[in-house]
Amino acid sequence: MNAIFDLATNRLIQSTNDPLSVGDSIAVNGRFVMPAPDGTAYEVSPTDTPATVAFNSAVSLLMRYPMYENAAWNFFLTSSDMAAIDVSSPVPSPVVSTKPRCQIGRGAGPLPVGAVPNSVAILPRNTGVAPTQPGLLVTDTIDISAIAPAGTDEVLLWWEIAQVSTSNDNVHSITQATPAIKTLTSVAQEPATLDVYVSNDDGATWYQADRLLPVDLVNPGTDLRVAFVNNSSTRVNLLGFAVLYSEI
Repeated sequence: MNAIFDLATNRLIQSTNDPLSVGDSIAVNGRFVMPAPDGTAYEVSPTDTPATVAFNSAVSLLMRYPMYENAAWNFFLTSSDMAAIDVSSPVPSPVVSTKPRCQIGRGAGPLPVGAVPNSVAILPRNTGVAPTQPGLLVTDTIDISAIAPAGTDEVLLWWEIAQVSTSNDNVHSITQATPAIKTLTSVAQEPATLDVYVSNDDGATWYQADRLLPVDLVNPGTDLRVAFVNNSSTRVNLLGFAVLYSEI
């Protein structure tokens, strides 16, 4: 299921039962896509908001994987969602690079804050410096101590990436023009150039994660972080992610 919302009003425009296949594209001028996790299904109501779709997606994941009791998620919809990304330098990182290299909205002032859904991106590897620097997005600490005081030593991650591009606005004559089209294209979710890591000790120790497979974190901890590393030559848009966990 994919839910499509109007960018200006956050009103639901359309929902589809079938997810986009790899290579499928959709025009997103003035709208954005809320992806549903693989294998989950629920009926979207015309009164649903992006926030309720995000919540229902997380609940559906927990129903599909009942061995987990709790979930944390971020679909990068609001300024508070932006504030949940760590842009400090150095940032805790599982790779050599300790500088965030990502495209995000502004999570805090004094300049205007906000975000455009579907626009958070992990930048391509920078080969113009030595050593080369991968794209890097690291979440801020996800503190689960209030929900799981004893911590967790196993998690399961879901994420959704895509390619978002915008064509040129071309004028052919005084009376004819081709408008710019913003396009979201579905891509493979685990390309060889994307590495995802998770930590439960606030970034001191990292474990590589596969999508929708359990990750053994060895020792229990309450301070989760997730890191996305882009080693490709193209930008990768991150539409959302979720972390499933249970208290030990």
